[in-house]
Amino acid sequence: RVRRCDHEGVRAYAAGVRRAHALCFPEERPEGDDEIDDEFFDRVTFTHDEASVTWFLLFDEDDDDSDEEEEQIAPEDRHVVGFAAAVVYATSVYGMHVAVVPSYRGRGLGKWLMREVQLWAIVDKGKDQIQATVDASATRLLRYYEECGAHTERTGFGSADAQTPTVVRIARTFTETIARQEVESSRGRRGRVGKRFYGEGIREQKPVRGFGNEA
Repeated sequence: RVRRCDHEGVRAYAAGVRRAHALCFPEERPEGDDEIDDEFFDRVTFTHDEASVTWFLLFDEDDDDSDEEEEQIAPEDRHVVGFAAAVVYATSVYGMHVAVVPSYRGRGLGKWLMREVQLWAIVDKGKDQIQATVDASATRLLRYYEECGAHTERTGFGSADAQTPTVVRIARTFTETIARQEVESSRGRRGRVGKRFYGEGIREQKPVRGFGNEA
């Protein structure tokens, strides 16, 4: 199941997001275990205003859970196995992160996350393009995005003293029809993942009473 959260709603799942991020990006994990949630979200949203970031969380949970059953599960105990984060720019949506933990890869879940971002971009925000930046050396990742319909938008930029391009800007333009067709294709794939199923689709994050932006 994919759940969309704003910058406050995602804090209810901070423990799961942090575990998933550490598994997906172990090289970015800071030394020590004393990083608080505020510091983590400030780090992973880097130059962007945290309040402007929308999160898409992928959970490994039974798709036939009722709302009553769901409310009995503590948010921090939900199994976050992937996530995407995006922010709205003037003419496009910028994809900051797309990640699926290693043991869940190869099942089309990363593509599903990207398609949920794409549908949100055009339906909720009126943007028909998603952009992202990728390390120029990440050729396998670039091929993956190309297979998902992205193309190279711009190259040749990165650190000021770079002798060769260090970052590649990729983009994909789409229509609402395409976005709906693609996301329904991903939602309709009910592949078994361990003891869980996917396929119910996206649901809005419910507000958490008394939950603020505290550390």
